[in-house]
Amino acid sequence: MIRKLDLLYFLALFCASLSVLSCQRNSSLDMEAVAQQKEEQRLQDQQERAALVERMKAAALAQEKKQEPIRALQKQIDALEEQISDARSKGKDWRVLEKTQEALETQKYELQR
Repeated sequence: MIRKLDLLYFLALFCASLSVLSCQRNSSLDMEAVAQQKEEQRLQDQQERAALVERMKAAALAQEKKQEPIRALQKQIDALEEQISDARSKGKDWRVLEKTQEALETQKYELQR
């Protein structure tokens, strides 16, 4: 009877060891799969971030190009404002300059829309 119990005990221990080893093997395979999925997700996220950065750079460049003519017009408007002030202080006719300035401001407004 004791031999049977020893044999059963040994058999139970052996089965438990096999199941633990099997679980460890499955666990390590699962961990490898999870690690691979995480790496793939990281790479995909990195690619998406790079694409987003490129789109943002392109949008900033487009906005900068849009602002160039507006800045040029603003410089002309400022120069005309100075000429108008000078003409007023000297008592000269400044209405033509003011009409030109208004036309430039209208152009600037149209570009800003």
